[in-house]
Amino acid sequence: DVYSLGLLMYELFTGGGPHLTAPWNTDEQGDRREEHYRLKQSLRFAPPSEVQNEIRFDHRWLDGLVPADLCASLAMLATEDRGRDRGPRQVRRYPTPAVGQTARLLRALYFRFADLEQDLDEPNLRPPAYDYIDFAHRWASGEAMDAIPLPPNVDIGDAIKAMKGLYSMLRQLEFALRQAKLPLHGSIREAVQAMERDVIKRT
Repeated sequence: DVYSLGLLMYELFTGGGPHLTAPWNTDEQGDRREEHYRLKQSLRFAPPSEVQNEIRFDHRWLDGLVPADLCASLAMLATEDRGRDRGPRQVRRYPTPAVGQTARLLRALYFRFADLEQDLDEPNLRPPAYDYIDFAHRWASGEAMDAIPLPPNVDIGDAIKAMKGLYSMLRQLEFALRQAKLPLHGSIREAVQAMERDVIKRT
């Protein structure tokens, strides 16, 4: 659900998010999709004050990440795991401690928004993906694609498609952050440049 992902990324990039207090009707158990759509369309978030921005800029989640760490972290939102029902997962290992910390924060943020959706009986937000974290980090660090180990149950075509999806998300974020004049714009621009080579490039 693009709306849910947008709210999640709003908090991820600004350090704070809107608190939804829309009066959804919970007395009936019927189909309320039209009502939910109407409320989503009518929600308006007032621009943060200067004081609020100062507080939020001190608590942004992605500040200080080098381009490879930033790409690896955002791969959790831009890609999708293959075969979620493939049995017990192994212990997750992250390429750097910074990526591991960001992954834990992002997972907590996901569950918070997923609970909001569950309360509305509209569970649409996709869980964070973990298969391509290491691949994205290695690619953004300059390794050749044929030298990067593939995740389980993934072929090279899947990996290229996932990296193109991540690259596309980064380009859109770079444009949006530039328009909003947010401080993270420079870091995202560097992440775009790190991804942009060989088969991953503008078309």
